[in-house]
Amino acid sequence: MLLVGASAWPQTLVLAHRLHREGLTCIIVDTGGAEYRAPFIHRWLTRSTDLSQVRDALFAWRDDPRLRLVVPMLEDMIPVCHAVFAGKGCLLNEHCPVSLDTLLSKSLMLQEARQAGLIVPHSEVIETAAQGLQIARAWGYPIMVKGDSGAAGVQVRRCDDPAALEQAFAQISKVSKVSVQEWVDGETWAAGGYFEAGRVLRVHVFQKLLLRGSMPMAPPEKIRHETLPQAMSDLERFGQHLRWNGYGQIDYMRRPSGELVFLEFNPRAWGSITAADAAGGDLLGALAQRARGEAVVQDLDNHDGWSGLVYPKPLPRLAREGRWLDVARLLLSRDFRGSRPGKAWSRNLDAIFIKWAYWSLRAARTRKPERQRA
Repeated sequence: MLLVGASAWPQTLVLAHRLHREGLTCIIVDTGGAEYRAPFIHRWLTRSTDLSQVRDALFAWRDDPRLRLVVPMLEDMIPVCHAVFAGKGCLLNEHCPVSLDTLLSKSLMLQEARQAGLIVPHSEVIETAAQGLQIARAWGYPIMVKGDSGAAGVQVRRCDDPAALEQAFAQISKVSKVSVQEWVDGETWAAGGYFEAGRVLRVHVFQKLLLRGSMPMAPPEKIRHETLPQAMSDLERFGQHLRWNGYGQIDYMRRPSGELVFLEFNPRAWGSITAADAAGGDLLGALAQRARGEAVVQDLDNHDGWSGLVYPKPLPRLAREGRWLDVARLLLSRDFRGSRPGKAWSRNLDAIFIKWAYWSLRAARTRKPERQRA
């Protein structure tokens, strides 16, 4: 099985380890990054510098009879995988009825959600900051400014006044098409699932919780499981609408009334999927069964009531901030141990993440004197 992209994401390594435990050879192909050795990673291409080199590397596997599945772990890897493997029968969503351009566009997928019957916010694509300011005057502040390609929350800004909107547009428009979206007050939630032919077979519905020091728009470091009927209904509707296969996840805002408002769809495994395994679910194992040609039995137990960290978070953030003592406390804490994925954890995983933390701490320590001199 090929996992393409996001080699530095913890969920990619956790998924690779779970597949390894199921007897599957897991090959990670990616651009850039540091190379870590582990028995559950059979090859890790890290020397590439652009997507064309990744595509060339993937061509070597196109006609390999051993290849079962190709899983893009990042949105920008989806077109690359389709360009190489279309027609080979190893792409999970090759026959999705929406185009790749639509699938990778946050604004267009908002329209698809509306067509599927989901509740969506008012949203408009803008070409200039002046257009955004005009819409904001009509809708009122605060207002959201969003890049069309997502990028794990990096292209999302809450703007409370015209100056913030102009600044957000100037930054995001350099790398992406831009939309303005009405501000929806409430709690941040998500609902993910494993699908086959649009049918939901495994679920992960959770509230995103903020830890001290974490960024509100970034992927969560702690979550709480609770099955919401509307989330289950939305997963079923949207899965059928897209005839989805494999992993997909919806981000929501939950109004005080309890209504879930669709924000975006992530056509891939999501960062918090490791917590589903820690809670006792087996979303990761479903993909292994599919790769072996076995029927995946439907199991919609969300393990409600479980709450915990999204392993190995917040370890990377604390290490980047140079907080040695907090890193040590985290590694020794019951919360960290209790959030390790049950069926996909090993000491090898801990070793990799602790090494990352160590080198991040070293880098933070070398930067600190420079900040002091400045």
